[in-house]
Amino acid sequence: MIKEIVTYTDFEDGQEIEKEETLRFAYTPPAVKNYEAETGKPFFESYNEAFSQLATVLDGGVDLANLSESDALKLFPIMTDPTINTFLMEFIPCLYAKVEDNRLVQSVVTVEEAQESLWLMELVNIEFFLQVFNEISGKTLQDKKPKAKKKAKKA
Repeated sequence: MIKEIVTYTDFEDGQEIEKEETLRFAYTPPAVKNYEAETGKPFFESYNEAFSQLATVLDGGVDLANLSESDALKLFPIMTDPTINTFLMEFIPCLYAKVEDNRLVQSVVTVEEAQESLWLMELVNIEFFLQVFNEISGKTLQDKKPKAKKKAKKA
């Protein structure tokens, strides 16, 4: 799960008010289902296309752990690539999980709330985009080793 603190400007009673919220984003079956219902596209096909584009950008030898200014410039195509950008801007609202009665809820309502929020555009940055890919893949993007598979216990 990704927990992100966002600060954004809201308007109440004709006044600008700066707000801060802790948001949660979880890669779950409901998030995938919401994506497919919202876009009409198969999730894994869209994800694989976007991840392929991301891999091309990251193939330039960027050290994500110690990101320098020049490395950050090499990552700029992540923000402008239409395949990556479209996938993430469609999927991030589906990842949004609202806490209700001490449980996380992801539904059509939470997707709409995220799409209409004032905070969504605060998440349009390289760091958050990479966090989303990390959340989906279950590992950091620079990990070279696949996760070890658990052996099934014999009965």
